Order: sequence, then structure tokens, then C-alpha cells
Amino acid sequence: MKTYDTRGDALLLEEAEVVGIEKPKKQLLEWLMQSDDGLKVISVVGMGGLGKTTLVKKIYDDASVKANFNSHVWITFSENFDEDNLLREMIKDLVNEIMVPPPQNLEAMTGLKLKECVNKFLKDKTYMIVLDDVWKVVAWESIRLAFPRTSVRGRIIITTRLEEVGKAACCETNGHLYHLNRLAPAKSEELFYRKAFPRSSCPPCLTEISRSILRRCDGLPLAIVVVGGLLATKNNNLGRLENV
Repeated sequence: MKTYDTRGDALLLEEAEVVGIEKPKKQLLEWLMQSDDGLKVISVVGMGGLGKTTLVKKIYDDASVKANFNSHVWITFSENFDEDNLLREMIKDLVNEIMVPPPQNLEAMTGLKLKECVNKFLKDKTYMIVLDDVWKVVAWESIRLAFPRTSVRGRIIITTRLEEVGKAACCETNGHLYHLNRLAPAKSEELFYRKAFPRSSCPPCLTEISRSILRRCDGLPLAIVVVGGLLATKNNNLGRLENV
């Protein structure tokens, strides 16, 4: 089977949103909407390809979330992120949401000044911020003080592959840790057949090779969507499918 890149590939999982996402989405929304004042961090943990970003994006875009928080920001980390640039982007997104210009000296700000700017902006607001694909505990530690603890209601959702990152982020705020798991076999099959055979059922002659592919995908939604889509483009030609 061909290799694929699982990092931040949420768009490829758009079609998977109704397969296996209902339960985690319900739980995360319940935690997000709790009425407790102050800051709470929700960590979504799981290996690459499980659809963490897709799940959280559906929550971020949910109408109830948009209606219940004054400020909304989505920030994507990288393995080698730049703290100052990340904070500047956050500030730009925050002010852009309410259609006001960023601080005049924003590009010259660094470190503590940037954190103070974020903190001051959010201090009297309800806010929901997503920090997507956080790779290291130090990444969270480097920006955590930018978020006010005394806000009316502040919520941060972190997605990460590493449990130590998720625990470090949520433990100090009495937050929540959610482990996202692989799809069950029946859900994997449902997603694969929907993607690979969008206009028909799986032909009997392709049943065995489809099962073989599903075993290799091992319950990872991204792998299932990518390979299922590849099969569909090959028009389910048996000779071509065997080379996938």
C-alpha cells in the first residue's frame, strides 16, 4: 500500500464526519459548554490519522459554539513552531473577528508583550481557542500564560499525538482528556465502501481485496478515505486494485 501523510490532513476526512464521530463530538461539546467560569483545557489525544483535527473542526464550526463564545481562534502548531509568530497570528485572528485593526506595533512585539496583548484582549470575554497538533509539552508551556484564568469562561481544545502533552495541558485547569480511538471494524467497512464504491455496493469479486485493504488500514479513518478514494478513481478495476 502506498504511503500517505497523516499530519493535519483534515480536509481529506470531510466525508468521514458521520462515521464514528457522533459519540466523541457529543462528549466534547458537553465539556465545552459547562457553565464553570475560568479556564478549562480539553485535550484530544490519539495517533496520526485518527481524525482529531476533523473532529475538533466540526466542534469549532458548530453553531452552538459560535453563539456561546465571544472569541474564536484556530491555531495550527508545527513540530518546529515559532512562539512569537504563533502569538502574532492569534492576535490578528482575534481582532479580525471583531473587525478592528491589530495593534500598530504588533510586528515589533516579542515574548511577554505578545502574551500580555492576548491576555488583555481575552480577559473580559468568553473565548474558545483550538491549538491543533501540539507536539511537545514545552510548546504548551511557552504560551499557556497568555490565556487569562479569570475569564468569564475560557475554553481551549488541544489536539496532540502525545498523552504527556494532553495531560500537561489539561491537568492544571481541572480540564478533560479524551482518547480518540480507531474505528471499529463495522464503521471502517462502512466508511471504506462509501468512499470506494460511492454509486454501488462492493462487487463480490472485490470483497476479499477490500478486506485485505481494510486490515492494512487498521481502523485509521484517514487511511481508509485516502485508499478508498484511490480505488474509486481506478474505477474498481481488479488488476489495478491489486497494486494499491
